[in-house]
Amino acid sequence: MREPSEVRYALYDFGSSSILPPDGDIETALIMPLYPGEEPGKQQHPLFNPFHGDVNSVGSVMGRYVRVLESVIPNLGPFLDSLISEDPAVRPSMSQALLEFRKIRSSLTQAQLSNEVTGRYWHNGKITTKVDRPVHYPSDPDAF
Repeated sequence: MREPSEVRYALYDFGSSSILPPDGDIETALIMPLYPGEEPGKQQHPLFNPFHGDVNSVGSVMGRYVRVLESVIPNLGPFLDSLISEDPAVRPSMSQALLEFRKIRSSLTQAQLSNEVTGRYWHNGKITTKVDRPVHYPSDPDAF
């Protein structure tokens, strides 16, 4: 385990972790996929960089739940596309992605921040709205 002051990020992966040497280079680290399809675009090679895979995973999750804001924040789409690029070599590092996300966040106008969010999630190029898929709460709050 690296010293806490040296950790760049931590990812909880619920059982699919790999142990790498503490002094290893995260740009050149290679591991075997832990499950089929773990790293899209790399089927021709049995090894992949898990850190590039982490960026892809974050991009996939953000794409599903954050991309619904793309009509209000246009530069969000190209940012998310870069995280899930088929070619891992052109994906940003996690640090670069965080910097770009902060840049997007800091450039938001009051009008963008005041915009009502009507989308629930994005899938296959389509936004499912709150009207399409409403959340139903029990009438009895003690039912949980």
